[in-house]
Amino acid sequence: MTPTEVKESLKTFIAEACLPIDIVDILPSEDLGARHSTTEARIKDVITQWNKDGKIHVLLPGLPEIMEFYTKTDASSAAKELLEAAAVEALLEAVIAEQVLPIRFTDCGFRLITLSEDDTTGYPVKILHGGFRLEKKGNAEVELSQLEGVANRFEASLKANRMKAKMFHLGFQLEKAAETEMPLSQVKKLAKQIDITLGINYVLNTYEYANRDDASETSWTSASICVSPWRFPRR
Repeated sequence: MTPTEVKESLKTFIAEACLPIDIVDILPSEDLGARHSTTEARIKDVITQWNKDGKIHVLLPGLPEIMEFYTKTDASSAAKELLEAAAVEALLEAVIAEQVLPIRFTDCGFRLITLSEDDTTGYPVKILHGGFRLEKKGNAEVELSQLEGVANRFEASLKANRMKAKMFHLGFQLEKAAETEMPLSQVKKLAKQIDITLGINYVLNTYEYANRDDASETSWTSASICVSPWRFPRR
């Protein structure tokens, strides 16, 4: 199965579960920039874990072994981050509403990598360029339990086809309302609350100012938060 076929199988399971969700492709041109460099590091980490026979070289020679402790990302569950992203989205909605924060957020979507256990080529790992977003139709509500059913079928299908796959969530983009004084430290608190409440190590990733020459703690306009490369294990 190609990465596109794996993505289409997920789309099929969502449709068969009658969930009000569309899968929207992200163009490769939309996937550029420093805000996704953290995800790229996590992708390399998972490829390293899959590469038990040494055919794929993604780490520089001499990398200290101690770094393996800090950069472990869960490589065994294809759809784990699909479920985690839904939980984080619900938490963000609740916290922003409760604290009346002057921000709105958008889901940045997913990257997908696959590995066929029967692939004998020199580079069996395939990456879906651009990625995709899961967008709810209208104001539809989707229960986490419904997504769990889809995730279970998706992972069972991969196992039956002797495929490994991993969905990497790209995090969330936060936009601050104009003319508000909310400090950037509040975004860091949001990321920390995700860690405390859900046990997912989210971090402030990148942020932008309207005018970098006159930047201050409250003059940021947008920021992104995402899963840290130091995701697993948590000890």
